[in-house]
Amino acid sequence: MSKSIPESSINLDDSSKELEGKILRCKPADEQIIFEMINLVSDWDIEVVNRAKVAFEEMSSDWFRFKKEYLQYFLVLKEIWESTEKKRYQFKLESLFK
Repeated sequence: MSKSIPESSINLDDSSKELEGKILRCKPADEQIIFEMINLVSDWDIEVVNRAKVAFEEMSSDWFRFKKEYLQYFLVLKEIWESTEKKRYQFKLESLFK
């Protein structure tokens, strides 16, 4: 999930389908990023995060289960984000360069 490659970044503006693909079917090299997101961008109890870390390090079947749970958590964040956005202040990025 690179900041420099938009196609691989995970954003609240991504569709639910895109988020599912990026979190559940990420490239092997990006698995570490998913764990870091779980660690830094969640309200999970430290015990759960530690179990996710073990599952990640072992690449056990539990790791996929943790990723599914994190996807659900992230989708809730997305819903909250979308319900609080101020639509009247939205603009297209291209309009800044006209």
